[in-house]
Amino acid sequence: MQSAKQLVKDIGFDAALRIIAAWGGRTLYIPGKVDPHHLICKVIGIEAFEKLESIYGSQTITVPKLNLKHIKLEVDAVTLVSKGLSMREAAHVLGVSKERVKQIVGKHRVLVRSKQKRLKIAGDPAVKAGRGCPHSRKSVSDRTAPASYHGK
Repeated sequence: MQSAKQLVKDIGFDAALRIIAAWGGRTLYIPGKVDPHHLICKVIGIEAFEKLESIYGSQTITVPKLNLKHIKLEVDAVTLVSKGLSMREAAHVLGVSKERVKQIVGKHRVLVRSKQKRLKIAGDPAVKAGRGCPHSRKSVSDRTAPASYHGK
């Protein structure tokens, strides 16, 4: 198997995600004959299984593995900085280095500026009174990362 993109192209997005979720990072034998009682068929459906069999029937494929943790980290870093946390505070909350947060925010700087601008335009009384973004007044302990960053 070349990539997740190829699998999506071959059998469709939903079926590809189901195969990756079930067998990602492992090899999978694709039978040469469609059997509606086969586990693969039960996971992805008969139509997708027929497509898979027509392309890879009687072969063993390596199912790609997707690691999406880095995307979640980027979303969380951009969100925290957009809400007024400093790079150091966001790094502490996320459990990464300040340099990593700087790298992420630099990559997405247009998005961060856009979100900060929307927060200020939103009409918060503290912003109108000139006291700055309300999120910047919270202590670091008030800004918590998702439970997934604390091993929960």
